[in-house]
Amino acid sequence: MYYFLISKQNFLYEISNKIAVPYNISKDKILNIPIPIPCPDNPEKSLEIQQEIVRILDELTSLTNQLKNELETERQTVKNNLSSSVSSCLDLKVRMWNGKLWRVYQN
Repeated sequence: MYYFLISKQNFLYEISNKIAVPYNISKDKILNIPIPIPCPDNPEKSLEIQQEIVRILDELTSLTNQLKNELETERQTVKNNLSSSVSSCLDLKVRMWNGKLWRVYQN
């Protein structure tokens, strides 16, 4: 319903009072907005189609959430590996620097 109404913003503006912000639309005008449904003459077929749409959207939502979780896990792994690599490089640089300083003080 939300996406349907968003797609009808121009129409909603036209039926509003255009005075107040946000625009005021009477209940009667909203209730008279035609909302398309599949197979309006065949309620059983319409319900079947709507259930299939819901099933597909639920599946897409589930896949989207799964991908988000996998991406977050991958991002965390990359972050940890990068942090570990940088830490190792810095540790090596410090040891090399300390080694050079140590040799300078020995001479």
